[in-house]
Amino acid sequence: MNDWDDSPSKNRGAGCAGSAGIIMGIVALLLVLALGVVIFQGQLCNYLSLPNCPPKRPVVNIGQYLEKANQLTTVKFTDVFIMDAKEENVIDAIFIDIPIGALTVVYAVYGEVWAGVNLDEIDPNSVLIEEESVTISLPAPEIQNAGNVIVESRSEKYVYQEGFPPSNTTAIALTEELEQYASNQIINDACNAGILDEANKNAELVLQVLFETAGFTEVNIITQSGHCP
Repeated sequence: MNDWDDSPSKNRGAGCAGSAGIIMGIVALLLVLALGVVIFQGQLCNYLSLPNCPPKRPVVNIGQYLEKANQLTTVKFTDVFIMDAKEENVIDAIFIDIPIGALTVVYAVYGEVWAGVNLDEIDPNSVLIEEESVTISLPAPEIQNAGNVIVESRSEKYVYQEGFPPSNTTAIALTEELEQYASNQIINDACNAGILDEANKNAELVLQVLFETAGFTEVNIITQSGHCP
């Protein structure tokens, strides 16, 4: 009786363990299949452009967009003014200097200052893409033509001589002094007008539009303050 009673009990235990293993295997298989179906449905949905598809990350050539923006973010400041320099020729008398002549240069200056953000300095570490969001850290704006702000073709010089002009000074020397002073003045005027801030705003606006057009729903632009020379 004992042998008869024990056998069915052992068989039932083995059957339960086998059934549990089969069930767990089926559940795991179903989970893998379900995950595959979700992924496949998402790709198929986007491929067929069906409604209510999961968000699809934009595929963008960042360098191409930055190259376009580089041409659109510059700011121009114009400055026009008249200045002069005069050198007198005097005779050193006992009690007073007597002028006997003079050399005067009048300079009508037309200047242009260009400023912008050099987007060529942006490297991969400056761009962070997360799904449909992009964050770009920009370099500081700068004056792009600091050494050439006077437009010679639109500027005029006038030289006036009176009596016996001084022999130790020439019109060329006075003109060079005026050009140096005028260049500094033009850049100072541009900086005081906020040209570097405008360059930042332009870069931010242009990049915002370009990357939203590329499919990003969130565009974050981080700018830096510029410093005038």
